[in-house]
Amino acid sequence: MIIKSITLSGFRSFYRTQILTFDSGMTAIVGPDGCGKSNVIRGILWALAHPAASLDPTEICSSSSRHFTAKGAQVGIDYQIRPYDLEMSLSRTLSVNGLWATFNIDGHDYADSVPPPEFLASRAQVQFLQNPAQLDLALEAAKPGDLFLIDGIDDPSSLVLDNLRSLTASGNQVIAVVRSRAMMQIADQLIGVTMEEPGVSKFVPMRLRK
Repeated sequence: MIIKSITLSGFRSFYRTQILTFDSGMTAIVGPDGCGKSNVIRGILWALAHPAASLDPTEICSSSSRHFTAKGAQVGIDYQIRPYDLEMSLSRTLSVNGLWATFNIDGHDYADSVPPPEFLASRAQVQFLQNPAQLDLALEAAKPGDLFLIDGIDDPSSLVLDNLRSLTASGNQVIAVVRSRAMMQIADQLIGVTMEEPGVSKFVPMRLRK
């Protein structure tokens, strides 16, 4: 599963609709502490109903009283299934009161509790990693076209950096919340996140210089 773009609207600190396009290889999501950069990873996991996205409905929708949205929360993903180069899109929506949620996959609506088989097959290509030991195991089992979401590897060793290079060299995609210069330096794309006002995150274009 290779993500082409995501759209975050009303999801946690991304109150205003934000669209982010991804390149192949490794994308580093950077920004100051507390800016909401981890919410990018959480949004992807939540849209995919990944087991790691164990968020209570009250944690999903933008909750600031100044930023209340009647639409609730929605995360959309445009992606490609490898090795078939099959283009697909999905979105997951949650009502602002948390009482109902739906999936929309290639224009077809599904109950949140009963996603279709092709959706589950896509999710099987996604791994969420939070420490170097998980990265070691993931590298052994990786297949070309897998997606690796990383948040928590903050002080990488040279072995970790080599493993990340190996993943992308094998045709996998890595999207990582990055807090170290060493990981920024091996990235193929940098995405900045900042707070345009208290509690409201937005993306900031950044140029990568090797």
